[in-house]
Amino acid sequence: MLRFGRKRAKPSVITLADQARDQGQWERAASYYEQALRRNPQNSPIWVQYGHVLKESGTTEKAESAYRTGIGLDPRAADPHVQLGHALKAQGKEEEARAAYLMAVALDPSLQGVAFEFSQLGWSDAHLSELQAMLGTVPPIRDGQF
Repeated sequence: MLRFGRKRAKPSVITLADQARDQGQWERAASYYEQALRRNPQNSPIWVQYGHVLKESGTTEKAESAYRTGIGLDPRAADPHVQLGHALKAQGKEEEARAAYLMAVALDPSLQGVAFEFSQLGWSDAHLSELQAMLGTVPPIRDGQF
């Protein structure tokens, strides 16, 4: 059956970037995310996705910069701090990675997997228990508290 007058919508640049990312095509995904960010440089989640593909392609310094930009646009989001910690750890910047992970758990104490990252950075079980006890008594940071 022929359909006249209907054009198939082209996928958005972000959709193309996400598809390339999901296929492990890091450089291609980075190029698409760059296009999306040129159109809307205030899109914090896309800065984080851009950081992911840069990190996966081995460009950890650029990934760090992308994560920091995303954090600057939305400092209350916990995940970008976790991702920044990963990028910093990959560069051997362990103290900065710890600070990023601490900020992430301060923003969202329910985060899973951050304790593992601290253990990878040399924190003892006692230190981790102390942190978990402390976080259990502190409510997460909310709007207006930052």
